[in-house]
Amino acid sequence: MSKVKIDNKPIDDTYLAYIREKIGEDAIGSKEVKPYEVISSGSLILDKILGIGGFPLCSIVEIWGREGSGKTSIAMNTAKEAQRKGYYVLYIDVEGHFDNNYAQAIGIDFDKIFIQKTGSGENSFAENILQSIEKALMDSKYTLIVLDSLPVIMPRKWFEDGMIDYDKGGQFAVIASLIPKPLASFNKYVESKKKLLLILNQARANIGGSMYSP
Repeated sequence: MSKVKIDNKPIDDTYLAYIREKIGEDAIGSKEVKPYEVISSGSLILDKILGIGGFPLCSIVEIWGREGSGKTSIAMNTAKEAQRKGYYVLYIDVEGHFDNNYAQAIGIDFDKIFIQKTGSGENSFAENILQSIEKALMDSKYTLIVLDSLPVIMPRKWFEDGMIDYDKGGQFAVIASLIPKPLASFNKYVESKKKLLLILNQARANIGGSMYSP
């Protein structure tokens, strides 16, 4: 077996100068180590698996799993833990899974959470929901924003086209095309304003099937 010698010499100053000139000073990564600010998931096991005791602020986190796997429960318990730190929560309940009785049982403070029900009108369109998220990220009031959940938000195009392409997975293709642009904006705000955005997503074996099928 051949051995490769690793040269540990510092990076050539000529290269650093090139990077600064072509890309900018921001392209040079900082070596400063900052402690994580986290919100617990409410689960000791999950917090341990995450390695830092919860979900970090300044981040977008996707909670992904099959139907009935506990995604909403994790989101609601994270909301409770956020409130324990004094944070306010925006919960966008697209699926109608937010259970007031369960929320009360686990200790959610209804004075520190705004539950946005999208219904079936204009507010249910994906474009409007994404806009709501952006406005909440810009607002200093809400630290935790939850979208429950991504697969059931309805693109305006899907509605206007009379759901023609729905059985072919057209809805998911349109949603996928809508996400990249606002996501860039979301990333900017979660970092600069120290937010946590939780997006719930559902595993599907049949992309062309019903919105509520696995």
